[in-house]
Amino acid sequence: MLSNPDRPREAVQPPGAVANFVNTLPVVRWAMEKAVGISAKKELPPSWARRSRRGSGGVRRRRFGGEPSAKVVFYPTCSVEWNRPEIGRAAIQVLERNRVEVVVEYPRCCGMPFFDVGDTAAARGARADVVAALKPWVEKGYTSSRRVRRAR
Repeated sequence: MLSNPDRPREAVQPPGAVANFVNTLPVVRWAMEKAVGISAKKELPPSWARRSRRGSGGVRRRRFGGEPSAKVVFYPTCSVEWNRPEIGRAAIQVLERNRVEVVVEYPRCCGMPFFDVGDTAAARGARADVVAALKPWVEKGYTSSRRVRRAR
């Protein structure tokens, strides 16, 4: 369950504040430990209903006039997408403030949690899915957000 962070969040996706509250209840933590083996003592990351993206697979509405200084495809990772969306929103705001056209694409988790538990086949499959989703944007002239600095 912890190696595929998209599955439980997409299946249920309660409002973040409700999920965060429920995850603090001792009876819920006891049940999680018994049912799926997640220790009741383990601090769980917060869950948010509001994610880092506004839609997926498309160009965001530009907040500036004129031509962009760069075009970027932003892949937020599962940690940002599900647990810390404010980081993704802040990164997008910085890019847009610098006249960068941003596309947000989150096809799925990158697979690192699979790799962490030794499931290299699942990690490779996730990586292939993410690369396949990002490739069309690269072919349209978008770069990764890491390369913007060098592209200028």
